Amino acid sequence: MDRDAKLLVSVSLQVSGLSMLYAGGLSWLERQFPLIKPDHIWAEVAGGVLITLVPVSLTARRLTTQPDNNLSWRDYEAAVWCAFGASGVPIILWQLGETLVRRAELLQYAAHRLPDREDEDDTEYLSLNGKVHILKQYMLSIAG
Repeated sequence: MDRDAKLLVSVSLQVSGLSMLYAGGLSWLERQFPLIKPDHIWAEVAGGVLITLVPVSLTARRLTTQPDNNLSWRDYEAAVWCAFGASGVPIILWQLGETLVRRAELLQYAAHRLPDREDEDDTEYLSLNGKVHILKQYMLSIAG
């Protein structure tokens, strides 16, 4: 493996690991302090950009101080793009998981808040039609 490929792989692995830790930490914080969202999403994004760019910057700085270095701007740019890809995947997976959790909580809340619920069997509500029916009934009940 040549030096450029090693640079891309090592930076991507560093950033991916940091991103997984960051997503886990943010998930824990949001569960402990629900008021973080939506007012502090800017801080989450800024932190994500930092954990993406700082390892690339430190690696490039370390490489440029070596006498036999020939790190070009193309190598640096490729490392930046790889780092954003590597940091994005864990955060996207975390957010998709959060979406599924919120959707399940909404369905559970709506199913138990419906007036005059005739059957107590939740198997009907597991189907897509059942979920749509629950949400429609709930929205109509709160609308008036």
